[in-house]
Amino acid sequence: MVSTLGVPLAYLQWRDSRRVDTVPSAQASPGPAAALAEYTVLAPDARVRGQARPLIDRVAELSALKAGVRRRAPTAVIEGFSGIGKTALAAALCRGCARTHRVKWVFCAEKTTTLNLRSLAIALACDTKLPGARQLSLVAGASDTAAETLQDALTAFVAANRLLMVLDDFHTVRDPSLVRWASRMAHTEGRSTLVLTSRRHLHEIPRTADAPWIELRGLAKHDTSDLLAGCGLRVSETTLESIWRRAGEGNPQALMLFAGQAVYRRPDLLAVDLPAEQGNLDLWISPIYRSLNSAQQSILKAVAFVYEAASLELVRELSDLDEIQRNVAELEERFLLRRTGSGLELHSSLRDFVDSRLADDERNAFARRLNRWYRTRARRLFVEGLGADEPSYGLLYLESFPDYVQAEERHVQLVDDLLDRLADSGHPLPQDARILVLGAGSGIHDSGFVKHGLDVTNIEIQPEIAALGERRALNLNGKVRYIVADMSKGLPADIEAASMDAVFNIGSSFGYEDTDEDNAGVSGPPPPR
Repeated sequence: MVSTLGVPLAYLQWRDSRRVDTVPSAQASPGPAAALAEYTVLAPDARVRGQARPLIDRVAELSALKAGVRRRAPTAVIEGFSGIGKTALAAALCRGCARTHRVKWVFCAEKTTTLNLRSLAIALACDTKLPGARQLSLVAGASDTAAETLQDALTAFVAANRLLMVLDDFHTVRDPSLVRWASRMAHTEGRSTLVLTSRRHLHEIPRTADAPWIELRGLAKHDTSDLLAGCGLRVSETTLESIWRRAGEGNPQALMLFAGQAVYRRPDLLAVDLPAEQGNLDLWISPIYRSLNSAQQSILKAVAFVYEAASLELVRELSDLDEIQRNVAELEERFLLRRTGSGLELHSSLRDFVDSRLADDERNAFARRLNRWYRTRARRLFVEGLGADEPSYGLLYLESFPDYVQAEERHVQLVDDLLDRLADSGHPLPQDARILVLGAGSGIHDSGFVKHGLDVTNIEIQPEIAALGERRALNLNGKVRYIVADMSKGLPADIEAASMDAVFNIGSSFGYEDTDEDNAGVSGPPPPR
């Protein structure tokens, strides 16, 4: 048995590995179970909405992108230095097209080891309201599907639906098949538009007459003045010229960093000390980071360690600070920390800088505290997820143990052994015997039960995990159904008493309750209905 309480540390190890540039390509995803482990490549809706920020200027660029979407341009590219505003521009495009297109967003840099052509197809196919989702799921879920066949299926699916799909930081994608598919999309007619943002020139993507290609540059001087004024900062023409020139000729993120420092220093004096090297935001971040108190640095480290959006509650636990409201407010005031619908976030340049400052003992301390945080909130996290529109604990489990999830032969062999033991003890299960599987998860044992001709009813507490199991069962030639219910609360109403020939409980069904007493109760007899 693998306890769900082991998930946090494994999840942290997996998440931490995404930041290592030497991780091999994720192309080798042998079967549908591996695809399930990569389900969360798409960002939750709240995370996408959290990128909504007022744009300074960018009128021409946004108009060009919107015009491309209206004429059904298959691709659009936004290039530029870190902090130049690529993500904000893409988010503004999504807001403007939300009524006519379904938005799908991938933060590629954060999903480096799980993002590939197959995982993207599986994630898109999980939106069962879209025409062709089932067909795409079947193609992507088959372990023997060739890359070319999967490209054909994904291209047809995207062309048939009205999607606005953003692959943010596309330059970090490591799967050659996904890069080839994006290149192919540039020549594909359909109803969707694929938006790629990148810090470097995307030579792999062909330029076409219909596709917008935005090389984003810094803000003009008058727009720089407007941005600083929006931050409550007014400067002289001489100071503005110096700031604009040193900030990569108007890099918005560098300007925000300057405005955050000017909260505590005179802008004209601060401008003299600004770094002159363009395009290297670390030179701007380093003195700011050194000027923070230890509590503020700890908060930034905690957010960087989580890597994605983090709740204030989680940041408090990781930073081990009793009172963090004032320090968080000051970090927000200095534009170092941003509060979104999903939680607290750092700009990618700042996150990468702070993450590089984390020592091994600090990472270990954060891991221990995060594990403690999960343990004290296990049931709520397991059932409700990590926050608004965030993946549930079960999806994190699938991400945390890809080797376990994709070991399909082992799961089939386990079922074989279980059924042999039942037969040896005088309880053989004939074909068409009805069995109940408690805490079935995404159905990793379904193929084993179907192999023996059993009629399978699965109980799973998390709706999205049950939905994954249902989609997976489409590839099985047998009887499999899912019921969303809590196994600790007794049989659900649509299962009759004494209607099953056998009941199975395999794997990590214990440990998600808040107390040891409640966990022990899960394995005892269910309460009467």
